[in-house]
Amino acid sequence: MILQNGVGGHFFGGADIPGFIGVPSEEVWIRMYQLGMYMPFFRAHCDINSTVREPWLQTMRVQAAIRDAINRRYDMIHYIYTAFRYATKTGVPIMRTMWHEFPDLSYLTTIDSQFMLGDSMLVAPKVITPTDVLEALKMQ
Repeated sequence: MILQNGVGGHFFGGADIPGFIGVPSEEVWIRMYQLGMYMPFFRAHCDINSTVREPWLQTMRVQAAIRDAINRRYDMIHYIYTAFRYATKTGVPIMRTMWHEFPDLSYLTTIDSQFMLGDSMLVAPKVITPTDVLEALKMQ
């Protein structure tokens, strides 16, 4: 959805991290922050009724992963700001589908597990699988 919005001209998008409703597992917390750091709009946000939504309420492992993701984003801040400036001048999204960046490679139209951030950074996140969800449910 964020990639689709970018193609449509709304390039300041992101996801609710670590998810909006429910109590995410440690893996979901970690993976959401690791992915979210590459989104144009990066913020922690969830349902008002969530009692454990603050990062400092998580385990030390999750806190370390969150801290690492935030620090890595700050390491790339000049790149991200440059991509924002380019997007506002040209309308080219910050998060780009693979086919947008490489239009001559038709096989990229089926790739939905990675994207480009700006014109120079390929992001291929480790996504949450149905097996991960089932394991998390067993632990509750």
